[in-house]
Amino acid sequence: MKRILISLVLIFCLISPVIAPANAKNEVGISKTEILLGATTPQNTAIPPYSQDYFTGAQAYFDYLNSRGGIQGRKIRLILRDDKGLPQNALNEAINLLLLDKVFALFNSTSFTTGHLAMLNNLNLNDRRIPNLAVTETFSQFSDSGRHQTTFQAAPNSKQEFAVLLHFLEKSFSTTSFNASFPNDDIKSDFGAIHQASTKKLGTVTSLSNSIGCPKIPYFQNNAGVLSLWRTHCGGVPLSPLVTSDAHPLLIRGNSISSSRGAFQVASTLSKNLYANFYMPLHTDLQDPYIEFFTKVFKEFVPNLDFSLEIQIDSPKSSFNYVSQQMYEGANSAYVLSQAIAALGPQPTRAGLIAYLRGNSKSLSSATLHPIDYSLGSNIGNTIQYIAKYDGSKWVKFSDYYLVNPDGTSIQVVSPQRKPLLPNGLPLVKIVGQSVKKMICTKGKATVSVNQGSKCPKGFKKA
Repeated sequence: MKRILISLVLIFCLISPVIAPANAKNEVGISKTEILLGATTPQNTAIPPYSQDYFTGAQAYFDYLNSRGGIQGRKIRLILRDDKGLPQNALNEAINLLLLDKVFALFNSTSFTTGHLAMLNNLNLNDRRIPNLAVTETFSQFSDSGRHQTTFQAAPNSKQEFAVLLHFLEKSFSTTSFNASFPNDDIKSDFGAIHQASTKKLGTVTSLSNSIGCPKIPYFQNNAGVLSLWRTHCGGVPLSPLVTSDAHPLLIRGNSISSSRGAFQVASTLSKNLYANFYMPLHTDLQDPYIEFFTKVFKEFVPNLDFSLEIQIDSPKSSFNYVSQQMYEGANSAYVLSQAIAALGPQPTRAGLIAYLRGNSKSLSSATLHPIDYSLGSNIGNTIQYIAKYDGSKWVKFSDYYLVNPDGTSIQVVSPQRKPLLPNGLPLVKIVGQSVKKMICTKGKATVSVNQGSKCPKGFKKA
């Protein structure tokens, strides 16, 4: 009972309105030397390290930025709390971040749908104007900027992802029978909406129970492929690799194989007809300026990782030690967010950050293939994705670039649209000019004011 009362008191404190307007001198999470960001994430659990890789990449970029002076002399400190993958824990730890740690903003907090819903439904982030930044949880509901006014997604939402995957199926496998596999949760509802509007009707549609564990990929029937929308693929590694062939193609959501663990589990030399969708350049593309830059950052600040870049299930090495696509996604989110904070000048506020992202997000440099856009009534805006194929040894871009709207109802073939990487990958800091001292010059009863150190006009003299 005591524990319940404490939780109720904490939630009451959170939902109470903020009376005084904020500025740099009293804004929560901002000091002369630090900017505090906080996140809840599953740590040391059986859940594959999708979020662990993300935060490794984000922390590496923040370390790089801090080593170069931070923002306005302030270093960014990222506080992580362990929610163990449980919704109530996610809510409790988010409360701790806001009330005990007093963070300036939440950063990708609780990277699973039920936990994030619990947090958003109970913490009153909208009225308290608390930024909820770089959210990679992809449930389409989180894209609703009317409902979630202070939330900003970093990755395409599920409807966008599923629209691209089904469009690719229609275009490239029009005569091939496909089955579908997905969990019985938010993925099911988002996929159902997109599948209903698609011209490609799938065969066996398998909805798995919504529990932590290892879903079974539907049996590869003769002349049938599988579209698997499960977040991760686990179990039996390395004894049970995902075997594919020309007759049994497999499509997987890109974020299912973005982490080192997920990639390790599908990247088998036996998987030669495997496809996934991505919204950033492949982390193996070292010719890309963003990928090249983030790789240098990782080698400086996470030097013990294996930079082989490609993972194979046949390898005896530990899957947890590889650099991954998700690390690059985390670093890019930190890079984009840092630009927005730096643009606020020496007195950043929560409300100022939210307003800046809503009005100026398109101006931010990002490795994503389409400009960040939070201004069109969406927390993600349009995104550009593509399909890559795993050929048994490496991932290779395979399809066109597809521009898809937030509802997943419109797809166009386009070219990537990106702003260049900033010099040295550092945000441009807004400098607020100091007030210029003046002096008075007189000529009889006439006076003029000029800048200190300037000459008085002809006929005038310093008063």
